[in-house]
Amino acid sequence: MQQGCVQSKQKRAMKSLIQQTSLKRQIRKAIKERRLQSCQQKAKRKPEDSRKKQTQKREKSDFSQTPLGHFLIHECPAEWKILQDAKRNLAIRKYDPDIIRSMALKSDNPMFRTKKFHDALRDWELYGARTPNKVKFDLDAEIAFIRKTQSVNDEEVEVELLLF
Repeated sequence: MQQGCVQSKQKRAMKSLIQQTSLKRQIRKAIKERRLQSCQQKAKRKPEDSRKKQTQKREKSDFSQTPLGHFLIHECPAEWKILQDAKRNLAIRKYDPDIIRSMALKSDNPMFRTKKFHDALRDWELYGARTPNKVKFDLDAEIAFIRKTQSVNDEEVEVELLLF
């Protein structure tokens, strides 16, 4: 009887070993298949993959196409002229956000206290001319801009006439 118990124990141990080895083989096979699939997926990837798009550099845009430039040109034309004169006279290459911020603090224009201005200034500080938030001009915006600039020019002429 003891031999029968020993043999049955040996049979059970052999069965468990066989099961363990077959499980190991299945696991190895599954790992190989996964590696093959990942290699095939890498080979199928195209250069126009979404990962490639994230690493591309943004195009440098004109200052007037940035949110801050658009804001200054269309909402605050008098301050825009002052900023242009300062850039020309001081030979500044880039509009510094600190200069614009100090000009906004000294100005009485209520547009500089809006959220739109602060968002545009923050965008300019973060991205500069390579902003992802380009502003595109449309006909209505251009017409409104022309009307505003004409009214500012008329006010300047009136002030000059009053001085003389």
